[in-house]
Amino acid sequence: MRRGITTGLWATGLSLALAGCDRPKESSPAAIPTKTEIPTAAEPLPVRDPGVADPVVQVPRELDALLAKAQADAMDQWDTFEKSFRNPARFSQHSVKVALPTKDGGEIGTEHIWVWVTSIDGETIGGKIANDPAHDIGYRLNDAITIQKPDVEDWLIFIPPETQIGGFSVKVIQEYGKNDQKPK
Repeated sequence: MRRGITTGLWATGLSLALAGCDRPKESSPAAIPTKTEIPTAAEPLPVRDPGVADPVVQVPRELDALLAKAQADAMDQWDTFEKSFRNPARFSQHSVKVALPTKDGGEIGTEHIWVWVTSIDGETIGGKIANDPAHDIGYRLNDAITIQKPDVEDWLIFIPPETQIGGFSVKVIQEYGKNDQKPK
């Protein structure tokens, strides 16, 4: 059985951008030393075409262990994300990925979606839905949402024009896509 993950602009762009890039540039102000390596990319995100649906990547259950490790790594380094959010680089964007239950039934049951972060207050994160959901999750692009930190699956910092930090699950999905499946 497969489940769908709406990767949207973030994951699609990062899947392309993360190829072969594992470390921040030495001269980049975004290069933050960490306990373990944080995925980064040196390519800008592609321009989004209005009205074009975000791709959905089918991810097999065999990746669950790798995605769970990616989530653990992301949460182990949450302080990097929060410090950047509280003292952001100019024009930076901060996003988190969460799983939301679908309301339209079917075999998917859950959609993994990116949220642009607008506030962090302890364990509560406020934001806006960052991509068009493929299923009815009760939210649409740009809708306000409040989530709890334990529900965060991944985080991503984008600093224009070309620095991306985080995206732990994106790297797992990217590697899978290289070997097995391309986004539909």
